[in-house]
Amino acid sequence: MSYRNPKQFIDTQSGQHYRNLIKSVVKTGDDLAKDIIRKNAEVAKRNNDIITGAEKKEQQILSKYGDVTAGNPAFNFGEGFEYYINQYSDLNIAVDTGRSENPVAARQRMAEIEQLPVTAKEGLAGLIEMTEDLIEKADQRGQMGGLDLSSMVDPKEGTSDLEALLIMADQLRGNRSFNVVEENGKLIPAYTLGDRTMTYTQIQNYLAGPESGGVFNSIPDETKSYTEAAKLAMVPDPNDPQKQILNPKYYENQPDQRKVDNKGNTIVFKQINTEMLKNEPIGQTLKADGASLSNTDKISFYNNILATDNQFEYGKLLNKEEEEMFINSYVDYGLNNYVQQQHQVGFIEAPKEPTVTQVEYQEKLESLEERIQASDLFSLEETIALAKGLGIKSLDEVYDSEEKDAKLDTIKVGGREITKDMTPAQKKKIILMGLGIKEEDAERISQKKENTQFDSPTSRYKGISL
Repeated sequence: MSYRNPKQFIDTQSGQHYRNLIKSVVKTGDDLAKDIIRKNAEVAKRNNDIITGAEKKEQQILSKYGDVTAGNPAFNFGEGFEYYINQYSDLNIAVDTGRSENPVAARQRMAEIEQLPVTAKEGLAGLIEMTEDLIEKADQRGQMGGLDLSSMVDPKEGTSDLEALLIMADQLRGNRSFNVVEENGKLIPAYTLGDRTMTYTQIQNYLAGPESGGVFNSIPDETKSYTEAAKLAMVPDPNDPQKQILNPKYYENQPDQRKVDNKGNTIVFKQINTEMLKNEPIGQTLKADGASLSNTDKISFYNNILATDNQFEYGKLLNKEEEEMFINSYVDYGLNNYVQQQHQVGFIEAPKEPTVTQVEYQEKLESLEERIQASDLFSLEETIALAKGLGIKSLDEVYDSEEKDAKLDTIKVGGREITKDMTPAQKKKIILMGLGIKEEDAERISQKKENTQFDSPTSRYKGISL
């Protein structure tokens, strides 16, 4: 058997296929890797954009919140605001990246956080408004519409009700801070007054009274109810239908009474028949108005407005006897304070007494009458001397000529002439008038016998007209 050189078969075509396959796998892997890197870069960029956007939004919220805090330096702002604002980014990122377990709830919370600056501003405005209302009510304490301070029950320790109110109104030193808290799943404003922390709603109730969850009462303002009821006792004025007057039937059969006012005048009047009014529409209306008040309001109104001695117990339901006592007192108060109590039927003017000026004038008149004697007024020279002695300044001398030896002919006293031919009585009259005495008084005095006795038969004083 001859030797045979073996012949090996080599499939070069198949090898090329393998090489091409390896090449293809390497290329595919390389493209896949590049695609993964590219996608990771896109994710990283998107995540970075999400984070950047969330942080930017957070800064915008913080900036608005900062404006509120800067504009209200008198308030301390708690950490709750910043805590929730800082939480915004985490929620935003979780929602945008799909990692949030409850995107709907997260978006609702984000919306609340975005509103925190508005919440802070409105919350402070609400506190200021409540404070103004509180101060107004405090100024009216013990009166209708004011605070019923006696209804407050102070704790043995800690900030009392009244102290909390004073701190709230910035009338007393104490911790007065503003924060945000979560209540029933919602973010709401809260205030700390002393050692008490209350939400906005709680403070509203706090001011509203026990029946609304508060701690003290406001005294009901029944002014409108009383005023409207009082109109039922009025009728049109027969002389002027546009006006209303008290119905005459409520006083016309009452006896006349008299009183003297502070000027001494006597007022004649008739007192209204209050008992009659109680059975009229006004009385029935007042009974219904009083009965419509809540138990708490009845106690506050009675203790502050109606009671004269014993008071009702706070927090206790009025019994039948107390209820009747309140209604009767409520009606009496309205009839006695909102209905005209007296009707004037006569007026007697007091005798007039002289005023201080009249007294002084009379004293001056009597003094001058005594000092100016007719016997001292014969000549003009005597008249001049007397007038000057009495202090008359407006005194002019008129001579009969301009010659050196000219004789005095006339003198003028206060613009009135006294001539040498006048009687002493006539001269006295003019001097009195020059000193401020009324003409009729000067005339009367000058006609007295002691002043006319010096008149000559031919020039007897008949009176003059000046």
